[in-house]
Amino acid sequence: MRNLVASLATEKLKAQGFDVKVKHQPDDTIPAGQVVDQDPSVGSRIARSSTVTIFVSTGKPKVELPDVRGKTVNEAISILTNLT
Repeated sequence: MRNLVASLATEKLKAQGFDVKVKHQPDDTIPAGQVVDQDPSVGSRIARSSTVTIFVSTGKPKVELPDVRGKTVNEAISILTNLT
């Protein structure tokens, strides 16, 4: 189901008789709203009516920006460059 839009993945899984649980998580490469992963993994054999959890991307992780007002350009660049 990876890279499918979450609504389509949910629809397909439900049509096959599975219950679907959706969890959201950030991802650096998968656009928001698309499936990043699933549990159990692709190829697993499980009974119908079992629960499949899909992990849906919220996009790139968010970071809080520091206040660089009043700093020199070099100080601001240094502070912003060192964000983790």
